[in-house]
Amino acid sequence: MLESGDEGPAVADLQSKLARLAVLGRTGDSVYGWLTEQAVYAFQKANENTVDGRVGPKTSARFPTTPRVCSAS
Repeated sequence: MLESGDEGPAVADLQSKLARLAVLGRTGDSVYGWLTEQAVYAFQKANENTVDGRVGPKTSARFPTTPRVCSAS
């Protein structure tokens, strides 16, 4: 479970995932602060999760398992 106030590599990974999905405008400082929490709210709402701002198993399961690739054609 990740939630506001947490810090460390798991938070940095979460921030990276949110940035790749264009939900968070920047990659991380490894601190689960207000901006990260707001991005999680938006992600949860868009994915029909319970909107609580915390990342547990149900929210984690909604992240894509492969990164998005953009083609410049």
